Amino acid sequence: MVIPGVPLCATLVALALLTLLPPAGAAEEKPAIGDWKPRFQGISIARGTWATAAGPQAAVAVRIDLRDPDIRFHATPDNGEAPLETDGETGPQFARRHRVQLAVNTAFFSPCCSYFGSEPKDLAGFYVSQGQIVSPWSSERPAVLAIDRAHRATVLRSAPTDTGDYWFAGAGMDLLKAGRPVVAPNDNRHPRTVAGVSQDNRHLILAVIDGRQPKHSIGASLHEAARWLLSFGGHEGINFDGGGSSILVVQTAAGSGYDILNRPSSGLPRVNGAHLGLFARPLDQ
Repeated sequence: MVIPGVPLCATLVALALLTLLPPAGAAEEKPAIGDWKPRFQGISIARGTWATAAGPQAAVAVRIDLRDPDIRFHATPDNGEAPLETDGETGPQFARRHRVQLAVNTAFFSPCCSYFGSEPKDLAGFYVSQGQIVSPWSSERPAVLAIDRAHRATVLRSAPTDTGDYWFAGAGMDLLKAGRPVVAPNDNRHPRTVAGVSQDNRHLILAVIDGRQPKHSIGASLHEAARWLLSFGGHEGINFDGGGSSILVVQTAAGSGYDILNRPSSGLPRVNGAHLGLFARPLDQ
């Protein structure tokens, strides 16, 4: 094809470039991740999209610099003499009660599901809060994100012989090992909450992939969730509780309230059994 008034060489170059572009609406091979934007000292936020053959996916992630001396972790504590193990609450409730700058849901729990108030919850698998074991190790949930008192994060895949140094631990499902997904591709897509550690062990990544919203995000399979985590910089990682539990909450810039960064599939925050929160300094301090 010759375009009138355009040199033949320029026309050929233009046609060659067009052949390299995917057709409109075509599936993308991997998630497209936006820039990391600092939100607090040591904490940055990025968003991503993925046009899969099955439909759109959307995610938001936080990257935590584990070397930042002012970062502190705070997890849902046990509920003492009350029934079960923890007092369930929504992400915004947890964030406000403990005055953390950031909060994400973690461990699987029962009973489910409520959306208002608080109720006792039983956690599935190993869970440690502020150095205290709340739920014992379980072979049914052998993949655990653990953070020690020196803010070293790791993924455990067998029961630890010494738990005394762990400040937080939460069990989930194995997802990413040595930079490779551990689950084969499938069509079982849901909202997901995932957590991972970078290859150099400097960064902890917490991400939420929205789902069950066809025009916004259909959700991810575990294989796809692993690829999301890999795209956000993870090298080892696990899958926490998902579905309507998936939530990522951040303190507003003014510090007077909290925003939900993702879109919960039910439209409302669920009362979850466990959250992980972070204390961090504002950027201007």
